[in-house]
Amino acid sequence: MVTILQIGAGGVGGVVAHKMAMNRESFSRIILASRTLDKCKAIADSIREKGLGGIEIDSVNADSVESVVALIEKYRPKLVVNVALPYQDLSIMEACLRTKTHYLDTANYEHPDSAHFEYKEQWAYDTRYKQAGIFALLGSGFDPGVTNVFCAYAQKHYFDEIHSIDILDCNAGDHGYAFATNFNPEINLREVSSKARYWVKGDSLGHSVLSDKLAILRSPTAALTSSNLLVGSLENADFSSQSLECQESQKDSQKADSSHCETSARSRGNPQNIESKSLVSSTDLALNPDLQQDTIYRKFEREEQHWRAEVEAKAEAVTANQHNRNSKIFDEKGAFWSEQARSYLSGNDAACERTIAPLSQNEVSLEKAEFPYAGGQWRDIAPLALMKEWDYPEVGVKNSYLLYHEELESLIRNIKGLRKIRFFMTFGESYLTHMKCLENIGFLRIDEVRHKGSKIVPIEVLKTLLPDPASLASRTKGQTHIGCYMKGVKDGKERTIYIYNICDHEACYREVNAQGVSYTTGVPAMIGAKLICENKWGLNAPKNVAFTQSLQELENSLCDSQDRLVSAEFSAQPTNLKQNLHSLDSNNTESKKVDSTPCHSSEASSLEFYNAERLKLNADMPKGGEYQGIDNAINLAEAVVGSQQSRNSKILNEKCDFSQLPHLSSKAEFQGAGVWNMEQNDPDPFMCELNKQGLPYVVCEIESNGNLKVLEDGRESLKNKLKSPL
Repeated sequence: MVTILQIGAGGVGGVVAHKMAMNRESFSRIILASRTLDKCKAIADSIREKGLGGIEIDSVNADSVESVVALIEKYRPKLVVNVALPYQDLSIMEACLRTKTHYLDTANYEHPDSAHFEYKEQWAYDTRYKQAGIFALLGSGFDPGVTNVFCAYAQKHYFDEIHSIDILDCNAGDHGYAFATNFNPEINLREVSSKARYWVKGDSLGHSVLSDKLAILRSPTAALTSSNLLVGSLENADFSSQSLECQESQKDSQKADSSHCETSARSRGNPQNIESKSLVSSTDLALNPDLQQDTIYRKFEREEQHWRAEVEAKAEAVTANQHNRNSKIFDEKGAFWSEQARSYLSGNDAACERTIAPLSQNEVSLEKAEFPYAGGQWRDIAPLALMKEWDYPEVGVKNSYLLYHEELESLIRNIKGLRKIRFFMTFGESYLTHMKCLENIGFLRIDEVRHKGSKIVPIEVLKTLLPDPASLASRTKGQTHIGCYMKGVKDGKERTIYIYNICDHEACYREVNAQGVSYTTGVPAMIGAKLICENKWGLNAPKNVAFTQSLQELENSLCDSQDRLVSAEFSAQPTNLKQNLHSLDSNNTESKKVDSTPCHSSEASSLEFYNAERLKLNADMPKGGEYQGIDNAINLAEAVVGSQQSRNSKILNEKCDFSQLPHLSSKAEFQGAGVWNMEQNDPDPFMCELNKQGLPYVVCEIESNGNLKVLEDGRESLKNKLKSPL
C-alpha cells in the first residue's frame, strides 16, 4: 500500500488529486492537506462524485517546518507532493529531510519578497538528501517539467548535440473577462513584470548570431519556406536580418506595420539611436535577429510616475536604518530593498540583490546586464521588451514575448552542446494594455502604502479584486500549446525538431473541473509521483543514459571523443552521457585539459571521467550542491580522489575538497538519492505516461525544404491503443 501526502489544494492541487484517484494502482492511499480545510473538502467531494473513491483530508501550515513534520509523521507517506505556493518549497523540503521522506514539487523556490527564480537554495539540499537516502524531484509541472523532459527525450533519440532551444508557451484560451490571470494573480503579475533573461555560451556569441539568421523567423512551418532566400542573404555582405523579418512579416501577416518595420531597420543600423530610445542593447538585438521590440506593452510607457518620490524616500530611509543599526542581516535586507525600490521606478517587481539593474529608460545600463553562468552568460533585458510572432501548429499566430523561466537554469547544465536557450510566452493586446495601466498607477507595487490610516500592499488588493483563477475553469474555451523548438546536429547533419502538446480547456474541465493551465501542471506532477511510487524514477532507478547503457560502450565513447574534447570549440560529451559536460568555459585552458592515460574498460575510470567533469561544471554550486547530478556522490567521488592522488591533477586538487563532505552509505537504498531535475532522469517512461494520462505529445521535424514531418504522434498511438481488442 503506497501512501501519498499532497500539500496544496488550489487549481493545480485539484488536478493532481483527481488524477491520482484515477490511478489507484499506484496511489492506494491519498491524503490532501492545505491551510484551508474547506478547499480540501471540495476536492474530495468532487473526486467522490466522479466515482473515483475517497481521499483523506487534513490541515497544515506549509510555512511552518514543524507543522509539516507533524503531518508527515502522522501519515508516514512514501512521497510528499508539494503543489503549495513556491514560497513554501524550502519549509516542505526541510520537513521531508527531517522525516526522511521523498519530495516532489512543480516550481522552484521563490522568495516572498521578490519574483526571484533560482534553484540554488534547493540544490543546496542535495548532499543532505543523499546522506538521508531520499529523493527529491524538482519542477515536475509542464514548464518547468514536461519541457525539460521534451529536451531530454530529443537529446536521447534525435540529436547528438542540441545547440539551441526555444521553449514556447501559448495559452490561446478565452475566459470572457477583460482582465484576469490563470493562476495566483500576485505570482503571475510579478513574474511577467520581471526582467527578461536568456542564455548564450560566452565564447559562441558570433556563432549564435549566424545560426539565428538561418533560424525560424515566424514559426516552425514558415522558417525554411524561403530557404533559398535565407542562404542567399547570408552570402550577401549587406544582409540585414531585420529587413528579412520585414519581408516575412509583410508576406505572412496582414497586421504587420511596415512603417514600424522600416523604422526598426533604420534603427538597427544605428546602435546609438537604438540605445537612446529603447531598453534593448545593440548586442541583444544582434543576438536575437529573429525578434523585434515590443510596440504593444510600451504603447502607454511613461517616464514620470506619480509615486516615484514616495519610493525614493523609502529607499533612503532603509539606507539610513542600515547604517544606524550596523547589522549584517539588516545590511543585506536593506541593500535588497534599496534595489527593489529602484526597480519600482521602472515597474519591475522582481528585484534581487545580486542581479537586479535599474530598468527605466533613463537609468538602464544596456551593455552591463550580463552575468556569467555555466560557461556562458545570462543576458538580461527589460520586461516584455522583445517579442515575435509564432505560428503555433493547430492554434495559429500569436504574439510571443521573451521572458525568464526557471527550467532554463537546469537545462543549461544538463543538455549537451547547448549554445543558446530562450523562453517565450504569449500575451494578447488586452492583457498587456491592462497590465501596463496597472503598472503606471502603482497597482503592481509590492511595498506597503498608507490608506485611510492603515497599510495595504497594492498588488494584494489587486489580487482581491481580480477573479479567483479557479473560477475561470468553467468559462474558459480554447487550447494551450506548449513545446520545445530545438536545433542541433545528428550524425554530422543539422537538424530541427519541434515537440509539443495541445490541451483543450473544455475537455480538462469535463475531466477534472479545471482549466488547461492547471491541468498541464497537475498531470505531470501526478506522473512524476507515479514513476517514483513505481520505482521507475528515484532510488535504484537510472538517472541518465550514462548509468543505463553498458560501461563498455561508455568507455568506447570516451576513447573516441578524447581528441575532440581537447580541440573542439565546444567540449564534446560522449553520446551516451546525458549530463552536461559541455558548459565549461572553453576559453579556460585548464578546462580543456584531458588526461592522456589510456582508456580502461572499467567502471572506475568511466565514472571518474564523468564525475570530474561534472564537479568542474558545479564549481559555482552552493555548499551542499557540489554533487548535484552525480549518483551516490561520495562513493563516486572516492574514485576521483584516488585518481587525483596518482595523477597529481592541479585542477581536481583546486576544485574538489571531498574531506569536508559527510560520509554516505554505499548500501543500495542510497543509490539515486539526492536532489534531481526532470531532465536528469530517463525520459522514456515519463513520455509514455504523457500519452496515457491526457497530455499526448507530437514530435515534428522541420526538413531542409521547409516541410514539417510528423515523426511521432501520441494522440494516434492512444487512439490505436483504445481501438485494439483486450
